Amino acid sequence: MNAQSVDADKAAAYDPLNPAVTANPYPYYAALREHTPVKWLPSMQGFAVSRWDDVVKVLSDGKVFSSAQFWPALLGEYDPVPEVPPMISLDPPGHLRIRKLASKAFVPSRVGALEAKVHSVANALVADITARHGTEGEFDFVWTHFGFADDTPEMTQRRLRQANLFGPAGFVSADDGEVIEFSQGGFRQWGEGGSTLCELDGTAAEPTEHMVTETLIRGMYAYWKKVMGV
Repeated sequence: MNAQSVDADKAAAYDPLNPAVTANPYPYYAALREHTPVKWLPSMQGFAVSRWDDVVKVLSDGKVFSSAQFWPALLGEYDPVPEVPPMISLDPPGHLRIRKLASKAFVPSRVGALEAKVHSVANALVADITARHGTEGEFDFVWTHFGFADDTPEMTQRRLRQANLFGPAGFVSADDGEVIEFSQGGFRQWGEGGSTLCELDGTAAEPTEHMVTETLIRGMYAYWKKVMGV
């Protein structure tokens, strides 16, 4: 079997949900660019576009390649606010208008202006932990959204605002990879050969009256499992 046939096999086998692909996707990307620049993915019910010029065309031509159905197709009946499309599902010019408004809050000067406040909040949280548990030994780190009973009204409002900054539905305040790495680091205390179950805020996916919840992402995966029959 020559190298060309191996590459063609990789292109034919490409599936972003296949662990063998996600472990090292780059040879598959190269094979796609060479042999199958546009490939239908049954598992995703969509096309993979791999060549630069084609990708630019898809991303820049909103009239032909619309994003309007992305979020509804992804969440289906689990979309918490189907009446209002998120920024990711807006086509130009609506997407550009909303993105320009949103980007103003994330320029370096605006983010840098928060540095002193971030230090203050972090120091206050650490001081609270050491006051409760001391400076020796171990404790469980809990990422609190609702806050503590002695939070100031300002802190409470900050926590509630931050609840809208997590996950694929909006801006991401912590990269998914960083969160996963942080979680995996905590699991390693039980040894590399052990098994660990991480459960965030229960297992239900019912609608809630607030965004301080993981039900949205659980609902997305519940819908995906239903569609995929797994």
